[in-house]
Amino acid sequence: MTSHGCWSYFSDFGSQVVFTLPFISKPQDIQMIMFVASAPDYPSKYYMNSSQIFMIGPTASQTVRPWFSPSSSYLYASTRSPVHCGTTHMIPVHYTIKNENESIYLFHYLVKSRGDLLVLKTYRPETVVQRYIHEEGFIVKSWRLPLLITPHMAPISKLTIYYFRTDGEVVATTTTLNIESCHPNRVRAHWSSLQTSPGSTVSLKIHAYPHSVCAVSVVDENLYFNKPKTPSIEEVLWDYVKTFDSTFEFTNSKHHCISSESASTNKHLYHTDNSRRKRFLLHQENSYYADASTAFDELGTIVMSNLILETRPCEQDHVAYSQNEVPFRCYNCSNYLDSEFMSTNVTRKKPLDFTSIVRIFFPELWIWDLVNTGSRGEITISTQTPGTITSWKSIIICVSEKAGFGLASAAPLVSFLPFFIQLDVPYSIKRNEKATIKISVYNYMNYNLPVRLEIWNFEGLKIIGNTHKDLCVHTQSLGVHSLKVQSTKIGIFNLTAVASVIANFEGCGTNNITPIQDYVVKAILIKPEGFPVVQTRSAFICPSEDLDSSIVWNFTLPSNMVPDSLRTEFSVVSDLLGPTVQNLESLVELPTGCGEQNMVLLTSNVYTLKYLNNMMMNEPLLHKKALNNIRKGYQRQINFKHAKGGFSAFGNKDDSPSMWLTALVV
Repeated sequence: MTSHGCWSYFSDFGSQVVFTLPFISKPQDIQMIMFVASAPDYPSKYYMNSSQIFMIGPTASQTVRPWFSPSSSYLYASTRSPVHCGTTHMIPVHYTIKNENESIYLFHYLVKSRGDLLVLKTYRPETVVQRYIHEEGFIVKSWRLPLLITPHMAPISKLTIYYFRTDGEVVATTTTLNIESCHPNRVRAHWSSLQTSPGSTVSLKIHAYPHSVCAVSVVDENLYFNKPKTPSIEEVLWDYVKTFDSTFEFTNSKHHCISSESASTNKHLYHTDNSRRKRFLLHQENSYYADASTAFDELGTIVMSNLILETRPCEQDHVAYSQNEVPFRCYNCSNYLDSEFMSTNVTRKKPLDFTSIVRIFFPELWIWDLVNTGSRGEITISTQTPGTITSWKSIIICVSEKAGFGLASAAPLVSFLPFFIQLDVPYSIKRNEKATIKISVYNYMNYNLPVRLEIWNFEGLKIIGNTHKDLCVHTQSLGVHSLKVQSTKIGIFNLTAVASVIANFEGCGTNNITPIQDYVVKAILIKPEGFPVVQTRSAFICPSEDLDSSIVWNFTLPSNMVPDSLRTEFSVVSDLLGPTVQNLESLVELPTGCGEQNMVLLTSNVYTLKYLNNMMMNEPLLHKKALNNIRKGYQRQINFKHAKGGFSAFGNKDDSPSMWLTALVV
């Protein structure tokens, strides 16, 4: 292959490059066009005389192959992205002919998505527009193919258009249709109000196909704060659907060219003279072109026909090989994509009417329910907003026997107050331990506010210092008060913080201040001092009317037990795998011990990994840990292989291998 030139272009401030390929005297000699994008200010750096790479410069590349036709008949379909679902999309189709008087061909087209053939039809265009006449005398014409886009075509479909020439040649092309997210069960959801206050009544209205069963989830957006970005449910769904796309190269260029050669040819033999063992020359037949068979390969179908599909020519490459060590250089080792940043701004048009309430409910998961849309295809969920000052994110998934699957999310619901308090307490402390509690008050009013912060109902705690503090909170700002507490009792106790606007505070606020208050109640767990000691008893029972299923367990308590620290937890579980699935991390342990113990721990890692893969759970750290444990456990198990065949608990130290351990390993 000979290079015909190399041209460089620089992107604009919009990261785009607009250019036209220079004039090429013989375009039929072009076998490949390669586009390479790189950052000139960040080149790749290598260690001198070493195969190790110090830094890889960000690069991306794209290769374009020319199409070949012995009659110079070509077909091309262009689409814009994305294609809207539920509409009839007009797809421009361009083709070439030699004679103006040639009749309009009968075009065949088919659409394939998710591994299924959805459309197989023919179309003879009524209107054909002549675009231009090629410099070599060929006429380029175009027409538009009307295609109805259905939800079953989402998210990606392949469209193949082809026709037959009178000489038996097949002219074909395949293009990819990127379809916007849509589902056969159209689900819509919206809140009665996009902005509300804690304790207010709001309604979530859901529309779907009649008698659909919908799973509703509403969670606090702060749950995703400062966590690695994880794909949404819809992204996971579409990624799974894309796995059904079948695009394979059933007839590659190398096999096509080899089959076209005579069996007696010796062009593929290389020099085997022992005197020249260090270097030899290999002749290979290959094709750098694409033809009609390429279009059907891109569609992912096998074609059985007596027509002419493979027409691309084959050329001979001369590849020199050497047995000497050659320094390794990496080109285009990886592609770097820019991170996507998204910001969400909440615009508040007018201040809310403020009403003093006691905020005591602060869930991360607010709504988790199954509902039925009924015969009208709609359902309304009315509830009170929790006490959290946040934005609530909703996801609704609906399924129907007739309409199938549907997914939607309502706009975020903003729960906000122009004046509110935030109480930060530790989840738990030990008895007689000292801790710091922080109280913050936020003022989003248009004027300063004189505020008194107080602590009420602090049973189980001893306040060190004053229980209240007066401060002036400036507009669009916050005030903070920290105080020391010491725990005195064991148990769960509520702690109430109150922020009140006061009138007798000189130099702060306006003359007409409305007395308002905000209450926050949070629980704190006080644990006993010392170190926990747990004794566990379990039993598997099958109760019946004829047998006594009662069980008696005796426990011996230690002599140095901390006073008031004894407690008992009792549970009855009918789903034996339920607790295991909820605590998968406890099954992922590093295999150790003898051959039997190592195999037991290795097996738990294998089953956990299978469960993660089958359930498509996004647990990268747990997946990686289980995979590493499997590798190490496998290497350890090899050490227990017995010389007489099979495995034993202590390898060759045992007289004979163990049959049941060997069966478990195998």
